[in-house]
Amino acid sequence: MEAATRVCPDDLCPESATYTDAKLGDLFSDLNVVSQHLLLPDSMRRNLPDISASFSGFTKESADPEDSGLGTGVTGTTGITGPTGTTGITGATGSTGITGPTGSTGITGPTGTTGITGATGRTGQGAARKLGRLFAASSSGEESERIDDFVANLKPGQKETLDMIHVEKPHYPWRHLPSGQRYSNLTSEWGGLLPNDGPWMAPPKIVDIALQRHLLDVGFTDTLLGRITSALKAKGLWDESMVVVTADHGGAFKSRVPRRAAVRENMGEIASVPLFVKAPGQASGDVITDHTCATDILPEIAKQLKIDYPWDVPDCPAKQVTVVNSPIGSSTIGFDAMLKQRRNQVNRIQRVFGTGVGWGPTYRFGPKKDLIGTKVSKLKVMPMQHGTRARPLRRNFVKKYNPARPSLRGLLQYGRLSNIPENRVLAVAVDDVIQAVGWTFKDGLGLGIGFSILMPPDSLKRGFNKLDIYLVKGGKKIQLVYDGSTPLKPE
Repeated sequence: MEAATRVCPDDLCPESATYTDAKLGDLFSDLNVVSQHLLLPDSMRRNLPDISASFSGFTKESADPEDSGLGTGVTGTTGITGPTGTTGITGATGSTGITGPTGSTGITGPTGTTGITGATGRTGQGAARKLGRLFAASSSGEESERIDDFVANLKPGQKETLDMIHVEKPHYPWRHLPSGQRYSNLTSEWGGLLPNDGPWMAPPKIVDIALQRHLLDVGFTDTLLGRITSALKAKGLWDESMVVVTADHGGAFKSRVPRRAAVRENMGEIASVPLFVKAPGQASGDVITDHTCATDILPEIAKQLKIDYPWDVPDCPAKQVTVVNSPIGSSTIGFDAMLKQRRNQVNRIQRVFGTGVGWGPTYRFGPKKDLIGTKVSKLKVMPMQHGTRARPLRRNFVKKYNPARPSLRGLLQYGRLSNIPENRVLAVAVDDVIQAVGWTFKDGLGLGIGFSILMPPDSLKRGFNKLDIYLVKGGKKIQLVYDGSTPLKPE
């Protein structure tokens, strides 16, 4: 099951997709956007639709998933299974192998683990590669639905079977909670701040917000992987299968440094990706801290399964890490230097989000986070001033909220500001208790000063929620800038 590649030979996987008129219309629309990205100078590409968020549908926001499951998008988890030791390669584009204080870490951490290299990045030709993937992709189904289809086809009793699924998670745009519920269907939240294949154009604390969303999507990826491993065990396939889980590259979260394209400054996040290999019959695990390359994986599969491997194995220098950017260029760093960068990123995650049980620390972070949990009545509240406003989008969603829905609309407080400069602190209160804080920042599209604050899932109750937004003035002084006490109004 491939979302964005064509690895399976045509004689085994004949092309069955046919384009309808509607799909052709979308294709031509996407081609127009891609051609402008390729041909226009940087100054004229600023306001073009973002093409780094998906492989198609560049001219429109993604459809609201409320009635169709947990969301849409291509994702990546791979599983190669089979009674005689087949493999389950789970690859997630943009997975860093560093999932945060409460997430699972892949093979990472201060002790050093596997830095898989040879990963393919993207340079200025990223749009062209997207065009190729647009033609290659046969579908872009929802992650959970694709996992359901995949595990349904894991059949006991089939010998020498290769089962593989490529799930593009935790791929940008980040939209999911670890539970799989979706809090956003935006494709352009970071438009202008995250140019296609370019560096982050936002200050470090705003990049931290993006890192929060990435970590939550990593949690969702872990949930999807758990469904695959549980299905293998339930069907009696786990013990005798070979299972491989990996990713093609990581994602970097440093201001003024590219997120995807490997450069020396981000190799600790780009080159270090998860790699799990379970051999047939293996009952206990080992941690291997040697430098491993992506080109080592297939030869290892052949070795474990006693399959003849007819090709030469590329060299993988023990003390050197290289990531090959596609279509041109590469970045190389010493193995110890890469481990140091990765260790710094782990430390940064702990410093920004803290530690604790569950995902609570990942939600409850930001400036003045000591205010979280404080009753508004305990603070000095200044009245709303004329013209000083926060204007959240889709503000009615918290006033008729259902926490059981697959799409938790209202959990993301996102919008524009009037007469409030950037780099100020906002506090969001629900029923007069502050539940989240965040910064104001200038977007990259020239639309002005805005905010993007993700609420903890347990901060909103079923039904009506009185959600107010305050500007933190200093000390215990706050000023009301959005009053959410009014009943539902037409959007």
